[in-house]
Amino acid sequence: MFLFEYIGVKCLDLGQPVLMLAVVYLSAFINAFPLFYHPASGISGNKDKYLQKKNYSMMEALDDSILSSAVTLVKVGGYIILFSILAELLQSMAAVSDIFKIAGAGILEITTGGEIIAGVQMPLYIKCIVISAFCAFGGLSSVAQTSSVLIGTDLSTKKYIFVKARQALIAAALAAVIFCYGL
Repeated sequence: MFLFEYIGVKCLDLGQPVLMLAVVYLSAFINAFPLFYHPASGISGNKDKYLQKKNYSMMEALDDSILSSAVTLVKVGGYIILFSILAELLQSMAAVSDIFKIAGAGILEITTGGEIIAGVQMPLYIKCIVISAFCAFGGLSSVAQTSSVLIGTDLSTKKYIFVKARQALIAAALAAVIFCYGL
């Protein structure tokens, strides 16, 4: 709904907002191909530590899952607020060029970045290409959110950033083809 309604309709006023959804999802699908040919070696270290069961009563397990979910929601919301504030601060800096402000907003937090890019005077297909890349990357806000969730695992934030940057490039290329000829 975010890509379809907020980005496609509210920010870009696309006649066919499903194209934005298609670009981001297709870029994710294409981006996954290298992973099929070079599968990860799995979780390094002792796999048993991830599979250990705790002896919880039903109520303890329920309480633990609710508390864990609430903490995760607060972290995610906090990162969205933090990066939105940073994007707005960037916009208020007089000494910063407009291009840097636009790129910075999209790289920091995509909701704020989408709104700022939507208000800029440039051809619609260029906006679509730029916003497609930013949506595929997800912004540094989503990197921080993901890193927060990955704490305590053997999963690499650096690899995550690399894969998301590659998806952004793929999305920009797809958007260039789709939106240059489809609008």
